[in-house]
Order: sequence, then C-alpha cells, then structure tokens
Amino acid sequence: LLSIFSGIPIGQLRAGILPKVPALSERDKRRRPEFATNEEFYLNGHGFGPPGGHIIAAFLPRFSGLRALCLPYQALGSEGAELVTSAAAMYPSPLEFVMLSRNDVSSDAVQRIRKVLPHLDGYHLRLNSVGG
Repeated sequence: LLSIFSGIPIGQLRAGILPKVPALSERDKRRRPEFATNEEFYLNGHGFGPPGGHIIAAFLPRFSGLRALCLPYQALGSEGAELVTSAAAMYPSPLEFVMLSRNDVSSDAVQRIRKVLPHLDGYHLRLNSVGG
C-alpha cells in the first residue's frame, strides 16, 4: 500500500493519526488561534496540488474532534481548495479555522468557498486569490 504521496502521510492518515503540528512561533500565535495537536490537520509546503486535495478530502471524515485545517503552500489551485473546503463543510461540527494561504485560488473560487464556510470570518478563514 502507498504510505506517502507527495508529502501526505497516507499510511499515518489511514491509521487515524494526524500529521504532527509544529509549535507556533510567537508571531503565529498573534496571527491565528492555537489548537491541540489532535484538533488540527496541518501540512505545509508540500505542493501536492489538486490530487492531494482529493486525498485530504477523502481522509477528513476519519478525524472526529477536528477544529482546524491548515494546508498552506500546497498548490491546491481552485479545484483542490474547493474539494477540501467542501469536505470540511460536511464535517459533523463546524471547523473553527481553515488556512489555505498561497494555493493559487481564483477569486471566483474564493467567493464560492466563503459561501460553503459562511461561519468563518476573515481571521478564521485564510485564503488568497491568484495575484492577491
């Protein structure tokens, strides 16, 4: 069985184990909420693109108690970002923080994502559109 795909620890996710969340810097503590490691799905900078978005979307339902989803610098594009946020929107309890910064998401997709996760304000939903 495939255990890692483009930095996504598939074997670990299959076993119900979230990726390790690094300690937040003092700067990050001022810029975002802090969550317990078993409450946050965090992967940064692997650039796995839309195919990785499909994988993350498929594994999200396995993690009860998830409060935050952080996937910056993944090259998700609009397709991958919308896949992941659609899966997050179906989560049993609403996520409190979603970070999809630096993923080349179109401004149209950003608007659609904001409609899918309307309970998150600009501080709790981090997106950037292409060129933004």
